[in-house]
Amino acid sequence: MNHTLINNHLHISFPDEFQFLTRDELQELYRSDNKDMWGIRDKAHKILLTVFHHKSSGFMVKVFGNPKEIAEQNERKLAAFYRDYGYERKEFFSSQINGKNAYGFRYVYTVQGIEQICESVVTFYKDTCYTFYYYTRPDLWEDNKPIYEEILRSVQFQD
Repeated sequence: MNHTLINNHLHISFPDEFQFLTRDELQELYRSDNKDMWGIRDKAHKILLTVFHHKSSGFMVKVFGNPKEIAEQNERKLAAFYRDYGYERKEFFSSQINGKNAYGFRYVYTVQGIEQICESVVTFYKDTCYTFYYYTRPDLWEDNKPIYEEILRSVQFQD
């Protein structure tokens, strides 16, 4: 099992089969120069897991620090971005990550002829918003879900 620290506050563990994604790989995948992202991939299981983190002022967290609002906003952006890729939202859901309220959604889309299913989950720790993205193929969803859930259960926040 591998262990790492993201943003100096989020501990996460994941199976040895996963490999870290480089900054260049992440920027290419997301077509973004955002430096506040981390990711891993298990090529054999066709799993991609990324974590974005964004620090906000205390005021902004109080005003906009609701995981549901952020998740719904993210969903609207993704629906627009993937509209030419057969985007379809499956469902919204409430959750918890390390005892913190979380909210997320699942969606499918097709890129380069390959259908993908994704789960996006938003939570806050202090003044930072963390968004987890889990990608796999629909036919592997059930088999890979326990691996993803184990990784989420490993999450620990620290000061």
